[in-house]
Amino acid sequence: MNKKLDRELDFSVSRFKLQEFIKRGNYGKALRESRELVSRVRNLKTRMDDFMLRCRINISNVILIDRYEKSNEQILDLKAGSNIISCHNCGASIDVTKSKCDYCGTKINGYQQWYLKYCD
Repeated sequence: MNKKLDRELDFSVSRFKLQEFIKRGNYGKALRESRELVSRVRNLKTRMDDFMLRCRINISNVILIDRYEKSNEQILDLKAGSNIISCHNCGASIDVTKSKCDYCGTKINGYQQWYLKYCD
C-alpha cells in the first residue's frame, strides 16, 4: 500500500513542479518535467493494457472451462441395446456398444466415426 501511495504522491508532486516551472518561466525544467510525466503516463498505459489483456485471457479461460463443464454434462451413458447409431459406411442401424456393423462388417476404431441416429 505504501508503494502505491508513494507513486501517487510522486505523480502529484511532479505535476505541481511542472506547473510551478511554467509559472516561473523556467521552461527548460518544465520541458524535462513534462517529458518525465509523459513517460510515466505511457508506462501506466502499458501496464493498464497488460492488465486488460490478462483480464481478457482469464475471462476466455473461464468461458472455456464453463463450456468444458457443460459438455461433460452432456455425455451419455452408453448401454447395450439402448443407444442406436448409424454405420458410417452403409447407414444401417446398430448398437453403439458394438465394435463393428452387423450388416456390412465395417470395423470402427472409435465412437467418433459413428453418426448418431437417436438416443433414448
